[in-house]
Amino acid sequence: MHDIKIGKLQRQLPGKWNELTGKQLLGIIAVSTRIPSIPGLKPHQIQELLRLETLFILLNVPRALLMLFTPLQLLQFYWLMPFLEKGGFSGLTAQLFPKLRVPGFLGWFRPRLFGPRERIRNMSFLEFIYADTFFTAYTQKQNPAMLDKLVSCLYRKKRWFHFLLKRLASYGGDCRQEFNPYFVDGRARLVARFSLEQKLAILCWYRDCREELEREFPLVFSGSNQKTAGRKGWDGVLLGMSGHVMNIESTGKANIRSILGMMQQRFEEVEEAKKQRDEN
Repeated sequence: MHDIKIGKLQRQLPGKWNELTGKQLLGIIAVSTRIPSIPGLKPHQIQELLRLETLFILLNVPRALLMLFTPLQLLQFYWLMPFLEKGGFSGLTAQLFPKLRVPGFLGWFRPRLFGPRERIRNMSFLEFIYADTFFTAYTQKQNPAMLDKLVSCLYRKKRWFHFLLKRLASYGGDCRQEFNPYFVDGRARLVARFSLEQKLAILCWYRDCREELEREFPLVFSGSNQKTAGRKGWDGVLLGMSGHVMNIESTGKANIRSILGMMQQRFEEVEEAKKQRDEN
């Protein structure tokens, strides 16, 4: 974070996406979808408006004060935040929305849904299979129902008696109810009540966490494997691994990084065996 002093005002500017607050991220997504749709604006005008609105959100100062800054001062603010110029939301892996209340209900009757931890580090392999299926479907056709189902996979109600379970030695650190694919559609009807900005923020976060997995396990996320996953799901990739037998149902509860690590190791062994055959 960068400490900024504007007159008597003390402010902080983030140095990366993970340093934003959830409210700031929602605001930036809102202006990023609204401003480009304004008719008659030229590309450079859209860029300048996006910069001004982004600074207004991040600095949290009166708009009249923002208009008093010179172009050089505005540019200096932006120099402190190079991540904004890279495009997209690359590197957004912090969990900015650990808990959400479903809108449209009165007071305490509003259901609460809880999301995965940062970097989706407590996600199960079964949860990933379904979430990634809906993620791929949405990125291909932008069907709102697929976005609702993606969020529905990630966000679930808290476990019963969690206040007791978290004190047990066997507690795994996930407050959410165990993933069950049969409840996805019903929960998606609750997720449909969320704003589009909220759902797009979760989408961006999941995509960046997924990209981190791609860097950690490059052989698992190779082009051919991703095509297979698009057709058959990640359970199809796992079952199609040469010489490997795996019970998908029992594997589904395992942590995603444990399974992807096992898959990465297996693909490395296959590549090494192929390399030795070619040398001989």
